Amino acid sequence: MTRYAPPEVLGIDPQRRVMLGVRRLGVLEDCGLARFALDAPTTRALAGRWPELFAALRAVGVHGLDLAPTPETLAAAAECGWVASAGLPALPALPEEPPLAMLLDAQSPPERADPSYARALTISTPTGAQVAMIAQLEATALAALERTLVAHPALGALGVRRTASIGSNTRGTAVDAAPDLDLLVETATAVADYPSAVLDPALRTVAQALAKDPGFARWCASAELDPAAAEVHLDSFGKRGAATLVARFIARDGRAARPLLDVTVTPSSRPGDYHDWMQHHLAAHAPEHAARLRAELRLAKAAFGALGTVYGSRARGLRPITVEQLVLQSPRHHPSGLAVGTFDAVMALVYAHRALPFGAYRARFPVWRPGAPGTTARDAAGQATDLLGLVADGDGPRAEEKWRRVIAFASAYAEHRTRRLDWTPRSLAASLRDL
Repeated sequence: MTRYAPPEVLGIDPQRRVMLGVRRLGVLEDCGLARFALDAPTTRALAGRWPELFAALRAVGVHGLDLAPTPETLAAAAECGWVASAGLPALPALPEEPPLAMLLDAQSPPERADPSYARALTISTPTGAQVAMIAQLEATALAALERTLVAHPALGALGVRRTASIGSNTRGTAVDAAPDLDLLVETATAVADYPSAVLDPALRTVAQALAKDPGFARWCASAELDPAAAEVHLDSFGKRGAATLVARFIARDGRAARPLLDVTVTPSSRPGDYHDWMQHHLAAHAPEHAARLRAELRLAKAAFGALGTVYGSRARGLRPITVEQLVLQSPRHHPSGLAVGTFDAVMALVYAHRALPFGAYRARFPVWRPGAPGTTARDAAGQATDLLGLVADGDGPRAEEKWRRVIAFASAYAEHRTRRLDWTPRSLAASLRDL
């Protein structure tokens, strides 16, 4: 039989009016709701919703509950299979609003009591015209790549296994109105044997085909470049690690430049496997749930992207796939109440464990990289890959510095949600400039 701890065991001051204290798995630190206080307005707002609250607590793994009993709450507890203690004194109401009041309703959609969340979910929603434009550019780039591989006999030495467009825009999770394209050439040949003298001009041919596509002018306009002046340039071309070659192209109009195309040539199946896994995962959801998941992933990328060097492979920050998997794997630790993971759940988990150093957080809440559908990616030693271990390329102090900003962002998010203040990802990030 479950033993329900009294408030003092949970570290709650019994002189404060605390109607709700919870303990999950018997460990206080594991529960974001453990120090919850309900003020009188919040208590009144729960009238008629006690069964929903009990069910929500059970859904997040809470198995201990103490609350000041009333006929309504005792009846609801019994109906939901809870056993409520009956000896707590009635304490005076708190004059201030309790911290993290938002988490009480954590099992309902996060936008229910927060219009800012609802707006944030739509910030990066692509229009039909944008989807069609990117699809056209992808088709042009991929067709040009395949023609190039056939037209250059020397490239036959690569042993091409497959070509694919693997960017986040292919699965509807890109944030930018003009996202860069990502093409994959998966080969049987190690990078040391790549005929780079042939690859360089061959890949330039692909980029030039993009520049001639009618969709390129529309892409430039979306990227705030002058379509009449924009040209495609090779930005970088070289090895990434021991076995991968990456060519990066930019579009430049003389005033500004934007990433346009990455072509990855590698014998590794990991990039293609992840793309396949994501497509399979999204297809497994009902259409409305897949659409919600895409919106949550775009919001998460917009939020982490607003933190500057915290996000992106070039900044040695959290990779886009890491942010995607933070959301996708969040229900294992903080169920969202929806059929999919949410950005809100990621923030709640980070905030609840804000006292943990990054290394300790990683150890408790690893973010595993998927492999092919139904598998987990593994390294040469057969070990699963924790994506959080890639932050700062494994440099502990630098990773800790980046994670502190993530915690600061989650704290600002929690404060704005609790106080019901308007927010956007950019406004929250701007509030951290002095940190």
